[in-house]
Amino acid sequence: MRADLSSISTKNHVSLNIASIRLLGAYVLPKILPSFVAQHPSIDFQTSEGSIQEIIKLLDSGKTDLILTNLALDSEKYISKRLCDDPIMFAAPYNERMQKMFPNQTTSSEHPLKTDLSFLENETLIILKNGLNMRIAAEAICQHYSLKPKRIIEASGLAAALGLVGGNKGVTFVCRSTIENIRPETPIIYFSCGSMENFTSVFAVFKKTNKNPALQDFLICASKCLSSASSI
Repeated sequence: MRADLSSISTKNHVSLNIASIRLLGAYVLPKILPSFVAQHPSIDFQTSEGSIQEIIKLLDSGKTDLILTNLALDSEKYISKRLCDDPIMFAAPYNERMQKMFPNQTTSSEHPLKTDLSFLENETLIILKNGLNMRIAAEAICQHYSLKPKRIIEASGLAAALGLVGGNKGVTFVCRSTIENIRPETPIIYFSCGSMENFTSVFAVFKKTNKNPALQDFLICASKCLSSASSI
């Protein structure tokens, strides 16, 4: 009898593995998981995070069912489902010089300042290492606006980049999800990337061949939860 029950339990057991790029999961998952767990209490789940290269390896090896990222993956073997906005913007130190250029500003990641970005030609741009999503986004936006900063500094991650911004070392690119997780202690002014602000979004990416029944349940729940959160 015990062997039979064990067999039934194993047969009906469903789990879902989710991997995300750093910081994005901490922004997205708390908005989704409470509702998902309440609706599907029998589904077990595991989460992990890493660089985009690391989590793609997990996806390719079958060690995760889906990844959360802010750029769609251009490959026929994946499906990239857009879950919600995650606009990209410039973050700069709101120091004395910036206050003279843009006085009395109270910008936020929700309401970045819309202005001519040509002033960035005179700024040091802090970008992430080659291959990381925010580096790809930064290069695309600079190319779109023909921006050529006077100097470039590479940072190991978004937390380090924002730390350098806070230390008056330059400006950087951030997404709204980043600011929700790393709340800078020094005054920051945010600038809209205009028509390029939606270059980044929150995507769930999974293999076309994935047959996990919990995957579609998660995607449906995620779309509803994130849509509700963005309308608040």
